Amino acid sequence: MVGVSGSAAAEAALRFALAEAALHEAPLDIVHVDHAPALTTPQAGVGAGDRTGSADLARTVTHAGVVERGAELPKVEVSTRLEHGGTVRRLLHAADDAATLAVGSCDGRTFPAARLSVLGRLTASAGCPLAVVPEHVGL
Repeated sequence: MVGVSGSAAAEAALRFALAEAALHEAPLDIVHVDHAPALTTPQAGVGAGDRTGSADLARTVTHAGVVERGAELPKVEVSTRLEHGGTVRRLLHAADDAATLAVGSCDGRTFPAARLSVLGRLTASAGCPLAVVPEHVGL
């Protein structure tokens, strides 16, 4: 499983996760966490709150070349999903059955302290191996 956010580091994590999934002939679950709650009121329509998060997820997946790399990696079954809520809680829940959780990281100069705490909390609580992929990794 890989958590994506639209950042360059998340794109590197996605490329890493695709390569690992191909190597192990395993499916890949791509998860984006949107902090805005999903709107499910009758006026808004079911899932109306998904528009921004879904657009971010679609842009990240397309930008990282998942569609193009799919032809190169025919063994990889890819699924995407959008979660709503706190990043750590939702990623940990989504990774319950994962063999590995991959996330992106970048250097401390450009990485806000809040995101560093997300990595620390994921490291402390993940129930599976955690791969923290720097944005400059070329795969």
